[in-house]
Amino acid sequence: MEGEQIDYKLDKSQMIKVLEEFPKQCRDGLKLGKSINFGDTEIKKIVITGMGGSGIIGDLLKAYNYHLKIPLHVNKGYFLPGHIDRQTLVIAISYSGNTEETINSYRQARGQGAQVLIVASGGSMEKAEGSRIHKITVPKGVQPRNAVGFMFFSILKALEVNGIVETGDEIVYTLEALKKPGFRDKGLDLAKRFVQKTPIIYTSQRFKAVGLRWKQQFNENAKQMAFHNTFSEMNHNELEAYEFLPQGYEVIIMQDEDDYHRIKKRMSVFKKVIKNKARVTELNIKGECFLSRIFTLMYLGDWTTYYLALLLKRDPTQVDFIENFKKQIK
Repeated sequence: MEGEQIDYKLDKSQMIKVLEEFPKQCRDGLKLGKSINFGDTEIKKIVITGMGGSGIIGDLLKAYNYHLKIPLHVNKGYFLPGHIDRQTLVIAISYSGNTEETINSYRQARGQGAQVLIVASGGSMEKAEGSRIHKITVPKGVQPRNAVGFMFFSILKALEVNGIVETGDEIVYTLEALKKPGFRDKGLDLAKRFVQKTPIIYTSQRFKAVGLRWKQQFNENAKQMAFHNTFSEMNHNELEAYEFLPQGYEVIIMQDEDDYHRIKKRMSVFKKVIKNKARVTELNIKGECFLSRIFTLMYLGDWTTYYLALLLKRDPTQVDFIENFKKQIK
Protein backbone atom coordinates (compact mmCIF):
# COMPACT_ATOMS: atom_id res chain seq x y z
CA MET A 1 0.00 0.00 0.00
CA GLU A 2 3.04 2.24 0.03
CA GLY A 3 2.60 5.38 -2.01
CA GLU A 4 -1.20 5.27 -2.14
CA GLN A 5 -2.86 8.68 -1.85
CA ILE A 6 -5.33 7.85 0.90
CA ASP A 7 -6.51 10.51 3.33
CA TYR A 8 -7.09 8.71 6.62
CA LYS A 9 -8.24 11.97 8.21
CA LEU A 10 -11.55 11.36 6.44
CA ASP A 11 -12.08 8.47 8.85
CA LYS A 12 -13.08 10.71 11.75
CA SER A 13 -14.12 7.85 14.02
CA GLN A 14 -11.20 5.60 13.03
CA MET A 15 -13.21 2.80 11.50
CA ILE A 16 -9.92 1.21 10.52
CA LYS A 17 -9.34 0.21 14.14
CA VAL A 18 -12.76 -1.47 14.28
CA LEU A 19 -11.95 -3.40 11.10
CA GLU A 20 -8.57 -4.48 12.43
CA GLU A 21 -10.19 -5.77 15.63
CA PHE A 22 -13.05 -7.58 13.88
CA PRO A 23 -11.70 -11.12 14.60
CA LYS A 24 -11.55 -10.24 18.31
CA GLN A 25 -15.05 -8.79 18.13
CA CYS A 26 -16.34 -12.13 16.86
CA ARG A 27 -14.66 -13.97 19.74
CA ASP A 28 -16.11 -11.51 22.25
CA GLY A 29 -19.55 -11.98 20.72
CA LEU A 30 -19.44 -15.67 21.58
CA LYS A 31 -19.00 -14.82 25.26
CA LEU A 32 -22.07 -12.57 25.25
CA GLY A 33 -24.45 -15.37 24.22
CA LYS A 34 -23.28 -18.14 26.55
CA SER A 35 -25.61 -17.42 29.47
CA ILE A 36 -28.89 -17.18 27.53
CA ASN A 37 -31.45 -19.81 28.60
CA PHE A 38 -34.81 -20.03 26.85
CA GLY A 39 -36.23 -22.41 29.46
CA ASP A 40 -38.37 -25.48 28.88
CA THR A 41 -40.69 -24.14 26.18
CA GLU A 42 -40.16 -26.00 22.92
CA ILE A 43 -39.24 -23.56 20.17
CA LYS A 44 -40.87 -24.52 16.88
CA LYS A 45 -40.30 -21.32 14.88
CA ILE A 46 -37.77 -18.49 14.79
CA VAL A 47 -38.40 -14.98 13.54
CA ILE A 48 -35.51 -12.51 13.38
CA THR A 49 -36.49 -8.86 13.11
CA GLY A 50 -34.23 -5.88 12.51
CA MET A 51 -33.27 -3.17 10.06
CA GLY A 52 -30.12 -2.07 8.21
CA GLY A 53 -26.82 -2.99 9.85
CA SER A 54 -28.72 -4.88 12.55
CA GLY A 55 -31.13 -6.52 10.12
CA ILE A 56 -28.34 -8.08 8.06
CA ILE A 57 -27.71 -10.38 11.04
CA GLY A 58 -31.00 -12.13 10.32
CA ASP A 59 -30.02 -12.69 6.70
CA LEU A 60 -26.64 -14.10 7.73
CA LEU A 61 -28.13 -16.39 10.36
CA LYS A 62 -30.71 -17.70 7.90
CA ALA A 63 -28.02 -18.30 5.28
CA TYR A 64 -25.82 -20.22 7.68
CA ASN A 65 -28.69 -22.25 9.18
CA TYR A 66 -30.26 -23.25 5.89
CA HIS A 67 -30.47 -26.88 7.10
CA LEU A 68 -32.34 -25.94 10.29
CA LYS A 69 -35.25 -28.29 10.97
CA ILE A 70 -37.61 -25.51 12.12
CA PRO A 71 -38.75 -22.50 10.06
CA LEU A 72 -36.60 -19.36 10.30
CA HIS A 73 -38.16 -16.16 8.98
CA VAL A 74 -36.36 -12.81 8.55
CA ASN A 75 -38.54 -9.75 9.10
CA LYS A 76 -37.60 -6.23 8.01
CA GLY A 77 -40.42 -3.90 8.82
CA TYR A 78 -42.98 -2.80 11.39
CA PHE A 79 -45.11 -5.95 11.52
CA LEU A 80 -44.37 -9.60 12.18
CA PRO A 81 -46.07 -12.46 10.31
CA GLY A 82 -49.34 -13.67 11.78
CA HIS A 83 -48.07 -17.11 12.83
CA ILE A 84 -46.20 -15.83 15.92
CA ASP A 85 -47.18 -17.75 19.08
CA ARG A 86 -45.78 -18.93 22.43
CA GLN A 87 -43.54 -21.49 20.71
CA THR A 88 -41.95 -18.84 18.52
CA LEU A 89 -38.60 -17.32 19.35
CA VAL A 90 -38.50 -13.72 18.14
CA ILE A 91 -34.99 -12.28 18.00
CA ALA A 92 -35.28 -8.49 17.95
CA ILE A 93 -32.02 -6.84 16.90
CA SER A 94 -31.45 -3.10 17.17
CA TYR A 95 -27.92 -1.97 17.89
CA SER A 96 -29.13 1.42 19.10
CA GLY A 97 -32.11 -0.09 20.89
CA ASN A 98 -34.29 2.65 19.42
CA THR A 99 -35.07 1.47 15.87
CA GLU A 100 -38.70 2.39 15.19
CA GLU A 101 -39.65 -0.63 13.10
CA THR A 102 -37.97 -3.11 15.43
CA ILE A 103 -39.61 -1.65 18.53
CA ASN A 104 -43.00 -2.02 16.86
CA SER A 105 -42.38 -5.65 15.88
CA TYR A 106 -40.96 -6.40 19.35
CA ARG A 107 -44.17 -5.12 20.94
CA GLN A 108 -46.19 -7.34 18.63
CA ALA A 109 -44.08 -10.34 19.65
CA ARG A 110 -44.75 -9.64 23.32
CA GLY A 111 -48.45 -9.22 22.67
CA GLN A 112 -48.59 -12.63 21.01
CA GLY A 113 -46.75 -14.35 23.88
CA ALA A 114 -43.55 -15.23 22.03
CA GLN A 115 -40.19 -15.86 23.61
CA VAL A 116 -38.14 -12.74 22.84
CA LEU A 117 -34.40 -12.31 22.63
CA ILE A 118 -33.38 -8.64 22.48
CA VAL A 119 -29.96 -7.74 21.10
CA ALA A 120 -29.04 -4.09 21.66
CA SER A 121 -26.34 -1.82 23.04
CA GLY A 122 -28.81 0.40 24.94
CA GLY A 123 -31.90 2.44 24.19
CA SER A 124 -35.48 1.64 25.11
CA MET A 125 -35.32 -1.99 23.99
CA GLU A 126 -32.39 -2.79 26.26
CA LYS A 127 -34.50 -1.67 29.25
CA ALA A 128 -37.32 -4.14 28.52
CA GLU A 129 -38.27 -6.59 31.28
CA GLY A 130 -40.47 -9.69 31.44
CA SER A 131 -40.49 -13.41 32.21
CA ARG A 132 -40.15 -14.40 28.54
CA ILE A 133 -37.68 -11.67 27.60
CA HIS A 134 -33.97 -12.41 27.29
CA LYS A 135 -31.31 -9.83 26.53
CA ILE A 136 -27.86 -9.67 25.03
CA THR A 137 -26.23 -6.30 25.63
CA VAL A 138 -23.49 -5.63 23.09
CA PRO A 139 -20.78 -2.96 23.52
CA LYS A 140 -21.52 0.60 22.45
CA GLY A 141 -19.36 2.94 20.42
CA VAL A 142 -19.45 1.75 16.81
CA GLN A 143 -21.80 2.06 13.86
CA PRO A 144 -24.39 -0.78 13.77
CA ARG A 145 -22.89 -2.16 10.55
CA ASN A 146 -19.54 -2.45 12.34
CA ALA A 147 -20.97 -4.51 15.20
CA VAL A 148 -21.80 -7.59 13.12
CA GLY A 149 -19.30 -9.75 15.01
CA PHE A 150 -20.84 -8.93 18.39
CA MET A 151 -24.40 -9.45 17.23
CA PHE A 152 -24.08 -12.49 14.97
CA PHE A 153 -21.86 -14.62 17.18
CA SER A 154 -23.69 -13.79 20.42
CA ILE A 155 -26.98 -14.95 18.86
CA LEU A 156 -25.38 -18.02 17.27
CA LYS A 157 -23.90 -19.03 20.62
CA ALA A 158 -27.26 -18.50 22.37
CA LEU A 159 -28.97 -20.74 19.81
CA GLU A 160 -26.25 -23.35 20.20
CA VAL A 161 -26.29 -23.53 24.00
CA ASN A 162 -30.06 -23.97 23.86
CA GLY A 163 -29.74 -26.90 21.47
CA ILE A 164 -31.36 -25.18 18.49
CA VAL A 165 -28.34 -25.18 16.17
CA GLU A 166 -25.10 -27.13 15.94
CA THR A 167 -21.88 -25.51 14.75
CA GLY A 168 -19.30 -28.25 15.28
CA ASP A 169 -15.83 -26.85 14.60
CA GLU A 170 -17.04 -24.18 12.17
CA ILE A 171 -16.67 -21.30 14.62
CA VAL A 172 -13.07 -22.30 15.34
CA TYR A 173 -12.29 -22.49 11.61
CA THR A 174 -13.94 -19.12 11.04
CA LEU A 175 -12.07 -17.29 13.78
CA GLU A 176 -8.77 -18.69 12.50
CA ALA A 177 -9.60 -17.69 8.91
CA LEU A 178 -10.38 -14.10 9.92
CA LYS A 179 -6.93 -13.75 11.50
CA LYS A 180 -5.12 -14.56 8.27
CA PRO A 181 -3.31 -11.67 6.57
CA GLY A 182 -4.30 -10.20 3.25
CA PHE A 183 -7.82 -8.83 3.73
CA ARG A 184 -6.62 -5.26 3.96
CA ASP A 185 -4.36 -5.32 0.91
CA LYS A 186 -6.88 -7.24 -1.18
CA GLY A 187 -9.56 -4.76 -0.15
CA LEU A 188 -7.49 -1.82 -1.36
CA ASP A 189 -6.77 -3.53 -4.69
CA LEU A 190 -10.47 -4.17 -5.21
CA ALA A 191 -11.46 -0.67 -4.14
CA LYS A 192 -9.45 0.81 -7.01
CA ARG A 193 -11.64 -1.07 -9.48
CA PHE A 194 -14.82 0.57 -8.20
CA VAL A 195 -13.84 4.23 -8.34
CA GLN A 196 -16.39 5.92 -10.62
CA LYS A 197 -18.16 2.58 -11.09
CA THR A 198 -21.57 1.30 -10.02
CA PRO A 199 -21.23 -2.27 -8.68
CA ILE A 200 -23.70 -4.98 -9.65
CA ILE A 201 -23.14 -7.93 -7.31
CA TYR A 202 -24.16 -11.48 -8.15
CA THR A 203 -24.10 -14.54 -5.90
CA SER A 204 -25.77 -17.91 -5.65
CA GLN A 205 -28.84 -18.06 -3.42
CA ARG A 206 -26.69 -19.53 -0.63
CA PHE A 207 -24.57 -16.38 -0.51
CA LYS A 208 -27.43 -13.93 -0.98
CA ALA A 209 -26.86 -12.44 2.49
CA VAL A 210 -23.20 -11.75 1.75
CA GLY A 211 -24.02 -10.09 -1.55
CA LEU A 212 -26.59 -7.94 0.23
CA ARG A 213 -23.99 -7.04 2.86
CA TRP A 214 -21.55 -5.89 0.15
CA LYS A 215 -24.31 -3.78 -1.40
CA GLN A 216 -25.13 -2.16 1.93
CA GLN A 217 -21.46 -1.46 2.65
CA PHE A 218 -21.03 0.20 -0.74
CA ASN A 219 -24.06 2.31 0.18
CA GLU A 220 -23.13 3.29 3.74
CA ASN A 221 -19.33 3.27 3.74
CA ALA A 222 -18.59 4.59 0.25
CA LYS A 223 -21.90 6.47 -0.28
CA GLN A 224 -22.11 4.70 -3.61
CA MET A 225 -25.10 3.17 -5.37
CA ALA A 226 -24.88 -0.61 -5.77
CA PHE A 227 -27.15 -3.47 -6.77
CA HIS A 228 -27.43 -7.15 -5.91
CA ASN A 229 -29.19 -10.17 -7.38
CA THR A 230 -28.80 -13.95 -7.35
CA PHE A 231 -28.29 -16.79 -9.79
CA SER A 232 -30.37 -18.17 -11.26
CA GLU A 233 -33.18 -15.65 -10.66
CA MET A 234 -31.36 -12.89 -12.55
CA ASN A 235 -31.22 -15.07 -15.67
CA HIS A 236 -35.02 -14.84 -15.91
CA ASN A 237 -35.32 -11.05 -15.92
CA GLU A 238 -32.33 -8.80 -15.16
CA LEU A 239 -30.15 -10.40 -17.83
CA GLU A 240 -32.26 -8.79 -20.55
CA ALA A 241 -31.26 -5.31 -19.33
CA TYR A 242 -27.65 -5.96 -20.36
CA GLU A 243 -28.57 -5.57 -24.02
CA PHE A 244 -28.70 -1.78 -23.54
CA LEU A 245 -26.52 -1.42 -20.43
CA PRO A 246 -24.91 2.05 -20.26
CA GLN A 247 -21.26 2.58 -19.39
CA GLY A 248 -20.07 2.81 -15.80
CA TYR A 249 -21.06 -0.53 -14.27
CA GLU A 250 -18.73 -3.09 -12.67
CA VAL A 251 -20.11 -6.63 -12.36
CA ILE A 252 -18.96 -8.63 -9.34
CA ILE A 253 -19.50 -12.39 -9.49
CA MET A 254 -19.00 -14.27 -6.24
CA GLN A 255 -18.66 -17.99 -6.83
CA ASP A 256 -18.37 -20.55 -4.08
CA GLU A 257 -16.56 -23.84 -4.62
CA ASP A 258 -19.67 -25.70 -3.41
CA ASP A 259 -22.18 -23.88 -5.59
CA TYR A 260 -24.51 -26.21 -7.51
CA HIS A 261 -22.94 -27.22 -10.84
CA ARG A 262 -25.79 -25.66 -12.85
CA ILE A 263 -25.28 -22.36 -11.03
CA LYS A 264 -21.57 -22.48 -11.93
CA LYS A 265 -22.53 -23.13 -15.55
CA ARG A 266 -24.89 -20.16 -15.57
CA MET A 267 -22.21 -17.89 -14.12
CA SER A 268 -19.70 -19.03 -16.73
CA VAL A 269 -22.05 -18.44 -19.66
CA PHE A 270 -23.17 -15.11 -18.21
CA LYS A 271 -19.58 -13.84 -18.24
CA LYS A 272 -19.31 -14.67 -21.94
CA VAL A 273 -22.65 -13.07 -22.78
CA ILE A 274 -21.78 -9.72 -21.15
CA LYS A 275 -18.06 -9.55 -22.01
CA ASN A 276 -18.63 -6.54 -24.27
CA LYS A 277 -21.13 -4.89 -21.92
CA ALA A 278 -19.34 -4.50 -18.58
CA ARG A 279 -16.09 -5.36 -16.87
CA VAL A 280 -16.29 -8.34 -14.52
CA THR A 281 -14.58 -8.84 -11.16
CA GLU A 282 -14.60 -12.48 -10.07
CA LEU A 283 -14.29 -13.49 -6.45
CA ASN A 284 -13.77 -17.21 -5.82
CA ILE A 285 -14.96 -18.08 -2.33
CA LYS A 286 -12.76 -20.57 -0.49
CA GLY A 287 -12.47 -21.80 3.07
CA GLU A 288 -12.59 -24.70 5.50
CA CYS A 289 -16.36 -24.48 6.01
CA PHE A 290 -19.47 -22.57 5.00
CA LEU A 291 -19.36 -20.20 7.99
CA SER A 292 -15.73 -19.26 7.35
CA ARG A 293 -16.51 -18.57 3.69
CA ILE A 294 -19.43 -16.34 4.65
CA PHE A 295 -17.39 -14.27 7.06
CA THR A 296 -14.13 -14.01 5.14
CA LEU A 297 -15.99 -12.79 2.06
CA MET A 298 -17.96 -10.34 4.16
CA TYR A 299 -14.78 -9.11 5.87
CA LEU A 300 -13.18 -8.52 2.49
CA GLY A 301 -16.19 -6.44 1.50
CA ASP A 302 -15.86 -4.32 4.62
CA TRP A 303 -12.24 -3.49 3.79
CA THR A 304 -13.02 -2.90 0.12
CA THR A 305 -15.79 -0.39 0.79
CA TYR A 306 -13.78 1.30 3.54
CA TYR A 307 -10.90 2.00 1.17
CA LEU A 308 -13.25 3.00 -1.62
CA ALA A 309 -14.71 5.68 0.65
CA LEU A 310 -11.25 7.09 1.31
CA LEU A 311 -10.28 6.96 -2.37
CA LEU A 312 -13.47 8.90 -3.14
CA LYS A 313 -12.67 11.41 -0.35
CA ARG A 314 -15.73 10.42 1.69
CA ASP A 315 -16.06 9.79 5.42
CA PRO A 316 -16.84 6.04 5.73
CA THR A 317 -18.31 6.36 9.21
CA GLN A 318 -20.92 9.09 9.03
CA VAL A 319 -24.37 8.51 7.53
CA ASP A 320 -25.64 12.08 7.49
CA PHE A 321 -28.21 11.52 4.72
CA ILE A 322 -29.85 8.75 6.77
CA GLU A 323 -29.76 10.77 9.99
CA ASN A 324 -31.30 13.82 8.33
CA PHE A 325 -34.05 11.62 6.91
CA LYS A 326 -34.81 10.20 10.38
CA LYS A 327 -35.18 13.72 11.80
CA GLN A 328 -37.75 14.60 9.16
CA ILE A 329 -40.00 11.61 9.88
CA LYS A 330 -40.21 12.11 13.64
